[in-house]
Parts: sequence; structure tokens; C-alpha cells
Amino acid sequence: MRLIAAIATLALLSLGIAGCHTSPPNAPVVKTDRSIADMQAEYAKLRQQNLADCLYGTPAQVKANQALCQAERDKMAPLGNALMNAEVIAARKQTNP
Repeated sequence: MRLIAAIATLALLSLGIAGCHTSPPNAPVVKTDRSIADMQAEYAKLRQQNLADCLYGTPAQVKANQALCQAERDKMAPLGNALMNAEVIAARKQTNP
């Protein structure tokens, strides 16, 4: 019985030390002084282009555009993160004047 308790304790301790949670990779955030409306307009334009290239085409077109789609997503990610951060900061300013 002591052996089982010792093994269970060691297992829990090793999980706690090694960590069983992984953090998602952080997408880069672009620091910008642009307005939220300007960033939203640019993001909407990029999103529409991405949808046209990567979703609304035929399956053959979508398959052929995989590299282009990845490049477009990579371009959208920093702008999307910057937009989200700007919106959070603006919301905080409204709730905590």
C-alpha cells in the first residue's frame, strides 16, 4: 500500500514539476499608433482577399492556393493581434476613466 502511495505521489510531483500545460505559440503583435477604424478597415480588406483566395473558390483552386493562403494568414495575424490589443485598451479606458 505504501508503494502505491509513493508511486502516485511521485507521479503527481513529476507532473507538477514538468508541467502538463503547454502554452500556445505567441503570434507577433504589431505596435502601432493607428486608429482602430483604420486597422479594422485594413483587416477587413485582407480578410476578404483571404476568403476569396482560400474559401470561396473551387476545391482545386483552394488546394492550389495553400501557400498563398498561409502567407495571407501570416500577414493578417500581427494586424489582428494589434487590433485586438487596441480594442482591449480602448475598452479599459472607457470602463476606467
